[in-house]
Amino acid sequence: MLRVWEIRQAMRRSEKLVKNNIDTESINTIQTMANKLQPCNRKHIAICIETIASTFSINIPNELGLEQYFRILLKYPASMLTECTDDIIKTFKYARLPLPKEFIDRLDTNYEYHKGWLQNITKTFYDLEMYVQNGNINKTNKE
Repeated sequence: MLRVWEIRQAMRRSEKLVKNNIDTESINTIQTMANKLQPCNRKHIAICIETIASTFSINIPNELGLEQYFRILLKYPASMLTECTDDIIKTFKYARLPLPKEFIDRLDTNYEYHKGWLQNITKTFYDLEMYVQNGNINKTNKE
């Protein structure tokens, strides 16, 4: 985050920046985060619902009901859905399958925050690359 601040400040003042190893490593981190935020698949949603149903010894919805869960939850990353499932199992007082809205209430804020962070950091490093291509960065401190 400090490097992001440094990049933004230098670009605002039209200063030359020194290329830093973290600039290259950040691209890998951004790619890793982008991969982690990819939407889950139907199989993962089915596993999460089956996990809850098995844990609480309840029936799963029929095909029409499952379609609604799939349609609504497909936008969320698998890792967040797994965390949500674990949280539901730990905190629900009564043995029942959560409504799709209950999943959304638990997932949406975290998902939107991480998606916004990824978009922001991606834009910053895109801007840096454009800054580099315009010749406004030194490869070393000696240039």
